[in-house]
Amino acid sequence: MKKVMLMALVLLLGLPTFAQGKKTEKIPQNVKEAFTKAYPNVKEVKWDVEGEEYEASFKLKGTDVSVVIDNDGEIEETETEIAVSELPSNIIPYITKNFKGYKVTAAAKIVKEDNDVTYEAEITKYKTHKDLIFNQDGIIVKKHKEKKEKPDKEEND
Repeated sequence: MKKVMLMALVLLLGLPTFAQGKKTEKIPQNVKEAFTKAYPNVKEVKWDVEGEEYEASFKLKGTDVSVVIDNDGEIEETETEIAVSELPSNIIPYITKNFKGYKVTAAAKIVKEDNDVTYEAEITKYKTHKDLIFNQDGIIVKKHKEKKEKPDKEEND
């Protein structure tokens, strides 16, 4: 019985590693080469497949960065973590006014292939998380609700 449980545990722990390796193998060589050309010093990369695009997530000088690359090896967008204080100045007042009780918990700067810049503000209230996208002028352009969980009783008090 112990051998069966041990074997099951080994399989369960080993599957995520195997799945990650398979995911990386699905990344076309030209996409990997485009990434390496743009970020030659980055060694640890997590790849995800998003339809016909590929997302590379990594740290660059301690900052979280993700790059979306299309099938042709062209960089579609780069998302870089920034401090909340680096958001355009009118974003926080907008959130305070329109999303009562929410707190900005993370921020990012997104640069598209055409150099169009947007900003992402992740806001949280209890266990509800939303991503808000703003243009360079701090005007909201997209709202995305991530998830909502039932709050704990203690959080309502």
